[in-house]
Amino acid sequence: MQAMKQAISEILLTQVQPLSEFELIRILQNEPYELLSERALRGSLSLFQTHFLLFHCLYLLREQWRGEGFSDLRIEPLSIELQPLADGHDKGLQSTDPLAEYYLDISHLKETSGDDVEALLDGFWRRFSHDVVSVSADERSQAMMIMDVQTMPENERQLKRLYRQQVHHKHPDKGGSSDAMQSLQWAYGVLRQVLQNGIRS
Repeated sequence: MQAMKQAISEILLTQVQPLSEFELIRILQNEPYELLSERALRGSLSLFQTHFLLFHCLYLLREQWRGEGFSDLRIEPLSIELQPLADGHDKGLQSTDPLAEYYLDISHLKETSGDDVEALLDGFWRRFSHDVVSVSADERSQAMMIMDVQTMPENERQLKRLYRQQVHHKHPDKGGSSDAMQSLQWAYGVLRQVLQNGIRS
């Protein structure tokens, strides 16, 4: 844990441009650090553990640097970078940050199982689907093309299996790209909504 925190500190202190979470993971996988294995991005549980460990260290650094009056730290999946402390910064007046509280509690890493991660993902897709009122025929066709299917899956279990097969090919760690993964996630959400609407034609 300390080695990871120190490595992230060194990386951020030498970066001019913001880093995404994925870029930071890649740096930590390669020389001279080699702190994360190639398996770090494979499987839902490994992804969660890698993400949590990374953000745990980031929030520790932010807390340390704020306390020292050195710097603030922006922590977002697509943008991680040092930032100047706000005017009148006073560590005693910091508002409660639920995300910081979550990631600073290392017990979440130790106690979260594969089933817990799947439940979190299912909850995300349920919230996503509630935001989609209807799905047009064009959207359904485009989503099916992205998922590489000719006919609608019969149920959500079959859809999830197809999604995982596509992740194996389109994830950046497998030679795909972030854009391909975003399109795949969109397609999965659309087809899941179609199933929930009861439209399988």
